[in-house]
Amino acid sequence: RTIVASYLAERIANLESEIRYGDPDLRLQRHPGEIDRRALKRVRELVLDSVAWPSQVDDWFGRFVTRARDEAPLERPRKRYTTRTIARKLAQPGFELRRNEAARIAYIKNIDSTISLFCNGEHFSFDKELTPAIELLSGARQLRNKDLQRLLKQPLALEMIEFLLNRGVFYFESAE
Repeated sequence: RTIVASYLAERIANLESEIRYGDPDLRLQRHPGEIDRRALKRVRELVLDSVAWPSQVDDWFGRFVTRARDEAPLERPRKRYTTRTIARKLAQPGFELRRNEAARIAYIKNIDSTISLFCNGEHFSFDKELTPAIELLSGARQLRNKDLQRLLKQPLALEMIEFLLNRGVFYFESAE
């Protein structure tokens, strides 16, 4: 019940105000109190089309399951990371990439050429070529630099790590 209520509340809040029931070719009914099948069909289509798009359900569910419940927002680093800084740190022995304890991550492999990454109720879209990197990052709380070496050779993966570090989803820690 909570899932359905949450989804419908969000959909209602985001419905276009222009959505209206219209029946320009309405015919006079034989019985004034009757709601005929044609009217019911039109109303069903209007309602279902406004709340049941699979991609919207997918997007909502990813944000819903990763939404922080009672935690404060993720703390972002004081100084922004660059891909160069990240590559340099991960090339040094003893550095780990750790997921913020409050960060909740999930992903969906879309049918197009993208993968949706969800972090603390937010949706980010990446190219599907980042699937192995997203699987690695979402599957562990800590990653040693040796685990991340192959990602350092992929510019897009490095940019995604930069993006997540600067949002506070991950942080660096010295393993020593």
